[in-house]
Amino acid sequence: MKKVVPKTNVSANKQWYENNRDLLEAEIVAMNDFKPDARFYFMDDGRMYWLVRFCPVVAGRKTRTYTLALVYDEDHPKLRYGSSVKAYPLSPTIDELQQMINRMPNVSPKNIPHTLVDSRGERYLCSADTSNIKTDMKNGGVTSAATSLRFAMRWINIFELGLIDPETWAKFQRHGEI
Repeated sequence: MKKVVPKTNVSANKQWYENNRDLLEAEIVAMNDFKPDARFYFMDDGRMYWLVRFCPVVAGRKTRTYTLALVYDEDHPKLRYGSSVKAYPLSPTIDELQQMINRMPNVSPKNIPHTLVDSRGERYLCSADTSNIKTDMKNGGVTSAATSLRFAMRWINIFELGLIDPETWAKFQRHGEI
């Protein structure tokens, strides 16, 4: 009789950085060039991520400090909304941003646009349309974590400007307006 091996004992697929060391090196160089104080780490499940902190200046004033985790999908690079490097706000969280919006009388509607939910039920920023994602080193390069960070920073700048300007907030609600 054949013995069935439980799924937990089957070795997982290799992560993208194990299969493509050149891409890993390119990712590290790209992030170090763009955000030298960013650091990369590995989750228990093997996924690589960058931890990034920044404080945007919007309409001439500093806003709150944001901390993001830029988490690579196991099969990076792949064509997906938000890219295969997902931007998760850690501080403030999306829930904390929602609570802030709920308290602001001049912000309407009271929803945060352009977020998606991953397979674990966690919300992340949908800061890039698939038309902006590149997945082939030979045809224009790969959308890196540094590029995903730029997309996320743009999302946050628009979010913060929308808190100040109702017209910007209204445009932010619609796909492709900003």
